[in-house]
Amino acid sequence: MSETSRSADPEVHPAQDGSIFLAQVRPFRGTDAEVAALLQAVSTQITKDLLTTSSAVIGAIILATCNRFEIYCETSPTSTARTACSDTLESVSHCTGLALFPLSSLFAYSFGLSVTQHLFTVGADLDSAGGGEREMSTEIRSALAMAQAAGTASARLVRLFQAASRTADEVEAWVDRCSTGTSIATVALDIATGFPRPALSEVSVVLLGTGNLAGCVVELLKSRDCSAVCVFSWSGRAEAFTAQRGGTALTLLELPTAMARADMLIGCSGAGARITEPILALTRRRAGKPLTVLDLALSRDFDPQVAGIPGVELITLEAVQLAAPATDLEVLRHAYALVQQAAHQLEKQAGSD
Repeated sequence: MSETSRSADPEVHPAQDGSIFLAQVRPFRGTDAEVAALLQAVSTQITKDLLTTSSAVIGAIILATCNRFEIYCETSPTSTARTACSDTLESVSHCTGLALFPLSSLFAYSFGLSVTQHLFTVGADLDSAGGGEREMSTEIRSALAMAQAAGTASARLVRLFQAASRTADEVEAWVDRCSTGTSIATVALDIATGFPRPALSEVSVVLLGTGNLAGCVVELLKSRDCSAVCVFSWSGRAEAFTAQRGGTALTLLELPTAMARADMLIGCSGAGARITEPILALTRRRAGKPLTVLDLALSRDFDPQVAGIPGVELITLEAVQLAAPATDLEVLRHAYALVQQAAHQLEKQAGSD
């Protein structure tokens, strides 16, 4: 999504018949973990409350994952975009119990074509560090099904989400035909294991995060016979994640000991650089063995200064991206083009309705 669309002012975007807008937490990765968890917990309540209390919004679907919280709304032809956005924020405040003023600073609004382009990009897994994780299309279908069950999905929103799902399938098929299938996670593990180290079957891993990228990493680790995987989540989702994917969930109290024993730390949470150089140095002072740190989070999970700790090798997302095959980058560029084409086509159809 462009910076212009992210900072759009509802006051200068008058609503038209069946117009769609997006209220998106910005940036979700920098949001307090408790607030993020609360938003997700009451997502269905928010859409129901919004349609009950607002005459400006006639349809709403919430896409809530570990890395994003987005409210897609259709406005009434008799309302203004400013009123619809205000009503949306009111419902979020009412359902979460959070005050309007600090809450309003979390949200950004988008309108029209930029909303369609954004959802299609998200659905095709082109909006994450992982690339090719193929889980966001499932999240989109799930969000649509939940909204339809709750009675909050308008006809135009249903068409939008169904089109996003179809586009995701088309992009996936293109990537399968043309790409070597090398994801960011695959390249990262290849770099990490390309030096003289124990086999992955003997490696102890601590994984930070429970989102799509973390899921991709766990699957890759299992495919390489790594069974000693511990998972920590700043938002408290480690138990649910490991119950579904395997591994051992860690509490905050257990994390330092696990890091002290680990051969590899992998950051996928995007919660900010909470693992600082002093913290990691303290946990590793008696480790007696080298440590590889893979920081794959867009907003960094590790302070770059951890690279200065004796025995610690830091591999950043930037280094991984530079090592990605050029052929895969060209496939991604074409995938983006497919998304843009599909978004424009849907908007053209909507304009002729």
